[in-house]
Amino acid sequence: MKRNPHLSEGFVTSSITRYLPIKTCVAVRIDDESVQVRDTKDEDSPTLKFTHAEWDAFIQGVKKNEFDLPVAEAVEVH
Repeated sequence: MKRNPHLSEGFVTSSITRYLPIKTCVAVRIDDESVQVRDTKDEDSPTLKFTHAEWDAFIQGVKKNEFDLPVAEAVEVH
């Protein structure tokens, strides 16, 4: 198993998700003040910072399928 290079900074990585032909994975750190998210593939990408209210709204949107592609736009991955 590959070591999480973000762990020393308090980030937890997600499992790898396959979408289209690319792998996507994020690292997340939640503390008392904010939620920070990183793209684990790109070490030079910025860490995004959200308030807890913004993160909660995002999670609720995910649970309600607000970010799903319409069926006509969905791409089948082999």
